[in-house]
Amino acid sequence: MTAKEHLYYGFGQVIYSLSFSDGEIQEEEKRKLEELVTEIAGENNSSVIQVTHIIFQLLDKEQVFTTQEMLADGIKNMKLGDQYFTTDQKELFLRILLEVAEAFPPAVDEELEVVSEYKRAFNY
Repeated sequence: MTAKEHLYYGFGQVIYSLSFSDGEIQEEEKRKLEELVTEIAGENNSSVIQVTHIIFQLLDKEQVFTTQEMLADGIKNMKLGDQYFTTDQKELFLRILLEVAEAFPPAVDEELEVVSEYKRAFNY
């Protein structure tokens, strides 16, 4: 896996952690992620963001990690590719996290804590 792929792989783990943090992944969260990935891939003529969605789908089938384990591993993997993490991407990834959290209102404290941990890890 390339460093750039690690960035997107790790982000898939972070989104999964966010979605599962309340104990259940909602269909609205899945749909929102799919919608955002399709939109972003189309706008940028890039399929690398689809790695994020694929990882999310695989993790949803397994469900063997705790939210905190998945979040820590996701951040670690993102940092392996953070030399490719531009300011625009940081903002885009934060927007995706917030939109997925709001896809099934209200965003609960556990989801907001995942967002806060992500922001701390990448110096927002």
